[in-house]
Amino acid sequence: MDEFEIVLPKILKIQLFSGFSADNENDRKILKLVYENIMIKKFKKGEVIIKEGEYGDLLYILYTGSVNVMRNTPAGDTIALANLSSDQNVFFGETA
Repeated sequence: MDEFEIVLPKILKIQLFSGFSADNENDRKILKLVYENIMIKKFKKGEVIIKEGEYGDLLYILYTGSVNVMRNTPAGDTIALANLSSDQNVFFGETA
């Protein structure tokens, strides 16, 4: 089994791609293009992935592990907005 076949079930669980089918040839071609443009990045515990206000042009798919989403208040305090887990089949990124 090639790597695409291993990753495909995870991609299909993500809401963004939930309308696609592994059994449809055209859908598989599109998902293969998505897969071919995926770059695997590993982050250390506590490492900042995205900083609020910075330019971002990446979409992150949480494959394993968890991510804390934090935000700074106008007073300069940091608050937690969400805790995301790979079990939730989520994606995130800086949107503009």
